[in-house]
Amino acid sequence: MKPRVCSRYPCLFAALLIVALALAVAIGREATEYARARQAAWQAAIDNTNAEIEVAATELERLIRTGQQAADETAALVRSSPKSADHISEGLRKIVARYPEVMAAAVAFDRYGFDPERRLFAPFAVRGDAGLRAAQLDDDLDYTGSDWFLRASAGQSVWQPPRHNEMTNTVTVDFAAGDKLHDTVVAVHVSLNARDIQSVLERARLGGSGRATLVSDGGQIIAAHPGRQTPCIDASCHRVTRSIANTTWTLTMTADRRDAMLPEPLARQTTLTLTSLSLCLLATVAALHLLHLTAMTDHRANRELWTWSIVISLSFVIGIGVIWSFALSVEPARVSPGRVIASRGELEDFQRQTLIAAVRDHRPIPQFLPTGVFIKSMEFVSANNVVVTGYIWQRFKAGSKIGEGFTLPEAESVEIEEAYRRETPTAITVGWSFRVTLRQTFGYSRFPLDWEAVWIRLWPKEIDQHILLAPDLEDYPSLAGATLPGIERDIVIGGWTPRSAFFEYRDNAYSARFGLPSRSIELRPELYFNLIIQRTFLDAFVSYMTPIILVLVLIFAMQMTVTREAKNKDLVGFTASTIITTCAALFFAVLLSHIELRGALAAKKVFYVEYFYFLTYLIILLACVNSILFTSDREIRSIHYRDNLLPKLFYWPLVSGAMYAITAAVFA
Repeated sequence: MKPRVCSRYPCLFAALLIVALALAVAIGREATEYARARQAAWQAAIDNTNAEIEVAATELERLIRTGQQAADETAALVRSSPKSADHISEGLRKIVARYPEVMAAAVAFDRYGFDPERRLFAPFAVRGDAGLRAAQLDDDLDYTGSDWFLRASAGQSVWQPPRHNEMTNTVTVDFAAGDKLHDTVVAVHVSLNARDIQSVLERARLGGSGRATLVSDGGQIIAAHPGRQTPCIDASCHRVTRSIANTTWTLTMTADRRDAMLPEPLARQTTLTLTSLSLCLLATVAALHLLHLTAMTDHRANRELWTWSIVISLSFVIGIGVIWSFALSVEPARVSPGRVIASRGELEDFQRQTLIAAVRDHRPIPQFLPTGVFIKSMEFVSANNVVVTGYIWQRFKAGSKIGEGFTLPEAESVEIEEAYRRETPTAITVGWSFRVTLRQTFGYSRFPLDWEAVWIRLWPKEIDQHILLAPDLEDYPSLAGATLPGIERDIVIGGWTPRSAFFEYRDNAYSARFGLPSRSIELRPELYFNLIIQRTFLDAFVSYMTPIILVLVLIFAMQMTVTREAKNKDLVGFTASTIITTCAALFFAVLLSHIELRGALAAKKVFYVEYFYFLTYLIILLACVNSILFTSDREIRSIHYRDNLLPKLFYWPLVSGAMYAITAAVFA
């Protein structure tokens, strides 16, 4: 009877057991630390949401107080001179001028309440495109049947949902309150710009999936933070509500776990560590189990060896799949000094800091020119050249001296044509269509699991003036990157999928003044519009990975024909020359595919899938060497053991293990 393994190899068995226990402890510790980090990130998101709702609620209540204060002053105006139409009209103009948030203020008397010979009287002052003006609401409307007048007449002070206000030609949120003046019902009506309320919610930093909603007691939406507009289940959300004082409104903000992810480098490193430790633990367990094979029959030992060969190979393949899944689902961290503008609050912070820096450094105060970008199509014409078409527009204040137009400094060729021009009393909007060929450098180091950024760099037309282009927020429902602002909804980019789009400021300095003495060569922020795209993995996998896998399978099939047994040798027709000839044919097939791929990418460095080509070359070489050594007269135990069993047995574990090591190294 053969001795027990633990008595034959006590030191080795104990060492492997200790290693296995240490690996298990390391896996548990790493998993625990990861879970704690995820929970800490989620708690930080919750705390941020709680803080943001307080900030937003405070600002909303300030706007409400402003509207109600304007209404109180309007009511006091009526009481001070109830029968003076001119005095009331002039007073309304002064009230609207005093409060920038107020778009309109009106006083509405009940039938014959102002003048026994005049059925209706309702003067109002409104802030419009042409400035402040006064008019009569009763000229075009019998307001006595309106809901706001009826409720105000009943003594109710009400804030109404947003509506398009014909008086201001904007969307407003209206407040109405009633008063009694010598038994006459008088309704006071004040309108706030709905855009100001919307801006409060847009300034909230809730991440790409967070959402803020302001609703009335009737469930009508007054304003909403766009967010990603995709629902999340209760388990993955944190909702907090806050009532807005002096209204029946409720503000709700939602944090989503999708925005509480760990930084991509940390998450990637943790995934690699856990996967690698798990594979090492499996290999250690396999080694412990294989020690028992010395106590088994040759037939059973052979079966166990092949079982572990398959299990370990599949484990490496699963490990590669885990890393691929992470690489496909998580955008790599961007190494960029730029400042992303994803909300109105971030833009206002940037503008404020820029103005403060200009005053501090005694530099001219920059002017901000609203500029928008819309991309209609994009096509890669080569590895480094991208053709982009779309529209760019700019919004100028009436009477502005800023030159119309823009420059695309990184364009290799460009076609720009004015597409439209719209003028109002306060602003001029000019739009251009463009077709530009951009030459940019792409990494491709992780091909075919790569993410790339295509950007449009924008300069103002007058590059020697102190003008900064700014994202035109008014024309984008949301600046959250995942909503693809400024991108054609059905855009098709051959071999790529758009994932996010955003504006960004990057500081650039130049070593020349371009012949313009007034142009500074110091660091200055410049506006970029970025589109993040992800390669369509299936296309690249089928085109470039499948041939490699098929070649490796064919080499293994040839390896299985290596034998010295006469019966099997005659059956499979094994000869060293046959294997060498076949390997040569496979080598040239792989080489041509490799050359074609490298030429298509115009890569300057070795990229991910290229290592698999190198590995395939090595496997082909080793297969040839193995067949030559096996047929030689010299007895080599590792080659001739059990009719070339070891090269066959270790083929897939070594190939898949090398592929895993390459994958882990590239994505580390």
